[in-house]
Amino acid sequence: MAIAKCIGHTKNSLGYGWNEEKDAVVVYRNNIMGEDPGEINQEFKLIQDQNYQCPNNTISVVLSLSSKNTVEVDDSKWEAIIDEYMQEMKLEDHQAIAFKHQDKKHLHCHLYINRVRYDGKAYSSSYIGYKSGLVADKISEKHGLARPMQMKKEREKKTKNIRNEIYRIHSKVVTSLKQKNYENYIHAMATQNVTVKPVESKNGHLNGFRYYYQNQNFKASAIHRSMSLANLHRTLYDSQDGWPEIKDTQPMVSEHSNTVNNNYEFIRLLDHICKMLRKSQSIDNSADIENEEFRRRKKRKKRRGRGI
Repeated sequence: MAIAKCIGHTKNSLGYGWNEEKDAVVVYRNNIMGEDPGEINQEFKLIQDQNYQCPNNTISVVLSLSSKNTVEVDDSKWEAIIDEYMQEMKLEDHQAIAFKHQDKKHLHCHLYINRVRYDGKAYSSSYIGYKSGLVADKISEKHGLARPMQMKKEREKKTKNIRNEIYRIHSKVVTSLKQKNYENYIHAMATQNVTVKPVESKNGHLNGFRYYYQNQNFKASAIHRSMSLANLHRTLYDSQDGWPEIKDTQPMVSEHSNTVNNNYEFIRLLDHICKMLRKSQSIDNSADIENEEFRRRKKRKKRRGRGI
């Protein structure tokens, strides 16, 4: 499996990669001579300074092996795999270094690539995560490693019926709710033996919901796209014109989420915030109407004064 993204905190990331507590071992280098994170960061920076318009100038990639993998992968094998990855992604001319971490059950490598080439041009970040996954799947198949994409398809096939059943219950509940809000929705789902739990980010923002049914659990978007946080929010509050987007509620939720220990308390708080935002929106709209009417009257008086 490969997870790739562009980052701007190069030195900190290199420090995490070269972490002795994680038994870090350098398994790959490309045009890099430094022997510590500071030196490597300076080598990256010499090239990156040619392109000041690219703030996220380092590509961070996590390459990991599945726990179901049966093929032995030593350091030389890792080096060959990463070299193939660099070529397939057309990054072979970029500076790069990779660290193998051995602190978890599954072996994984942290690969850091200078996004800026020697001519100062930056590598395109468009769909970099998707492209990285396809390349990793291709390399895994070639080397006889467990293929994450294939395993994902198999899991989806096995859980298709149960996910469809959760979606059927969700659709029935949303249709039958008289007063639509998060608390009523979660309570109604619970009466159908589906437990819905809010998922928060590290910053306390509401990321979405997770659904538990028949000893299995799924994130909302894995069940159906209409159950994602944004879509669910529109479904529950669609009848309210001028409704604020869910992102507008998140900073307010984060201020209180650390003190909320009960899921229902959290949802009640969210519903309360939604109502307050709607009330605020209504007041703002009324004020806008009054201001517009005042401007029109003033304009008419001005015209009369000119004899128009």
